[in-house]
Amino acid sequence: MIRFFRHYVPLSMLLLVVLEFALFFFASQYAANNFDNRLVFGTVPTLASTLRPWLFALLMVLVISLFGLYDWE
Repeated sequence: MIRFFRHYVPLSMLLLVVLEFALFFFASQYAANNFDNRLVFGTVPTLASTLRPWLFALLMVLVISLFGLYDWE
């Protein structure tokens, strides 16, 4: 168990959160790069387009944890 903000978190749960964050991030990054018609080849990506995958992954992990889907009981 790892102590995280005065709470003990099982290592398996922490690994699950990190893997799901990575899965959401790479899926949204792939979708943004391949299916966004506004992006033109050779243009410089803006700050908003680079932050979208990070925000999406963070939001999904937060929503999953708020609904209690990371509880083992």
